[in-house]
Amino acid sequence: ALLSQPYRPCGKLSDSPPWYRDVTHAIMSYCTGYMIYDSIVGYVVETWQPGVGPVLTTDHWMFLVHHVLTSLYMISARFVGAGHMSAMILMFLGEFTAP
Repeated sequence: ALLSQPYRPCGKLSDSPPWYRDVTHAIMSYCTGYMIYDSIVGYVVETWQPGVGPVLTTDHWMFLVHHVLTSLYMISARFVGAGHMSAMILMFLGEFTAP
């Protein structure tokens, strides 16, 4: 069903059928929520040291910056109403290739 829509990287979401807009918003909302959750868990839970608090290394900073920028991209794609195709493709490839 999702593949029934033409690939237009700069296409506006408003030009798509209502069911496609709903599915796109649901997928992007879910992924944005997951990125925020993963940032909090990765920051607080995995780096917490008793009596000190979270201790971040360079890798942790890169992890957080990656999650913040990805979340901003997905939010901006929803706000602008375009860029949703590239956002969903990048989310798929990013999760598909994650270790």
